[in-house]
Amino acid sequence: GCDPSVSAVAVISVPAGNYDVYASLGDESKQEQSQIFIQGSNDTGAENPCTQIGNALINGKGYTKLAKTDINGATSIYLSTPTTGSATTASGPRVVLVSSENKQCDFASGCSVNFQGESFSVSPRKISSNSHSLRVGLLLEVTNDTVERVTYTINQNPVYTSKKIQKFDERYVPGGEHLIGRTILLDSGQTLSDSNTINRGKYLQPNLLLQSAIFRQISLVIIVLLIIGVLLIWVLFLTIARAVHRRRKWERTHIASKSLGANNSKLTGPQSEITKESIFATILRYRKIWLSIIGVALVLVLITTYVISPFNVDGVSMEPTLKDAQRLPVIKAQRTLARINRSEYVPKRGTILVINKSENVYFDKTQALSTIYVVKRVIGLPGERVVVKNGVVTIFELGSKSGFEPDKKYNWISDLRGSEEFNIDITLKASEIFVLGDNRRDSIDSRSYGPLDISEILGTVHP
Repeated sequence: GCDPSVSAVAVISVPAGNYDVYASLGDESKQEQSQIFIQGSNDTGAENPCTQIGNALINGKGYTKLAKTDINGATSIYLSTPTTGSATTASGPRVVLVSSENKQCDFASGCSVNFQGESFSVSPRKISSNSHSLRVGLLLEVTNDTVERVTYTINQNPVYTSKKIQKFDERYVPGGEHLIGRTILLDSGQTLSDSNTINRGKYLQPNLLLQSAIFRQISLVIIVLLIIGVLLIWVLFLTIARAVHRRRKWERTHIASKSLGANNSKLTGPQSEITKESIFATILRYRKIWLSIIGVALVLVLITTYVISPFNVDGVSMEPTLKDAQRLPVIKAQRTLARINRSEYVPKRGTILVINKSENVYFDKTQALSTIYVVKRVIGLPGERVVVKNGVVTIFELGSKSGFEPDKKYNWISDLRGSEEFNIDITLKASEIFVLGDNRRDSIDSRSYGPLDISEILGTVHP
């Protein structure tokens, strides 16, 4: 029933109406009999009786329709399965409320709509709080919604944004095969998305590599262009000032007069060449400066994009290994070399990574496709089974039935016991890693937001 000790729960408020209720488990390997309950408030503010509205077998691979119900005002939703509890974990279940008036799509089989002449998949708006153990989304019809922001991604990593829906700018894409996509945040909080694969030939093509690096580091390029613009103005001013000075000096040394000034054009030899030097000639005289600036700028763009860049630690999740506000270099060379070989960089267990993590946009308006950089330690590798119970992490390697505790085996730091509220059992996909902070009691990591894709790795750091 409505017991948070045995159910995942969220408190929501939606427009009064009739809703189809869909549910999914967070763990794709599970399939469990589930019951869903609601408990609203009456006009006096007192809670109504706890009411079961659905009972069905659900899994973690997709969404199953559990019920159809009327909701009016603030309502508590409880989802009970044999393994649900009050903890918010990576294996947490999800519920989506679809307005019965929404005739655009069947949510269980995938929801696509036509928006501004193009077809997009639709994701609901999140209406539950991050503190809730049940994630709840609301799906309404997409009609006259306004576009708030469009985020363009390459291999699921955001690269640039716009205020209007546009075709993907392929100048951001380096050589090789990549998944490009667009995610559109609407004013309703719902998101639209599409994606397709683009093949730009061989990965290591200097022209595409340089072009994409420049566009991805456009802020740095703009700064360099501003510096060059200032220097051009300085050269122009210097040229004019020098011309005026030399003219006056010539007039003084040749008994300055109007008639002499009129005959200046008849001067010959070095005196005439210096006096009549053009702006273009002056720029050529300083060509070493221009070429040096442009060369250094291009090298910096390539280095910071593909080799190494600075990073500031934000937070205490990796203490005592890394301190808050500590400045470290992020090594990107391994990731770059892997992609040159048409593969993804797979780190070793224990490696400390900086991850270019996109906030899960599923049901989330405030965090939709915002990019955050997190620094965590790799605990679970692709294909492995990760079990977290009573604060202890156990890893079952691929093909091995006997597990081991990586914290004991590698002894990262002396105290790695974490919060004991987490109860997780996940098998990682071929492209996923499980990451944790060394400060387990004060770290938001894969225990909460789930495994991360290796394509999100920005680079490695070394304390």
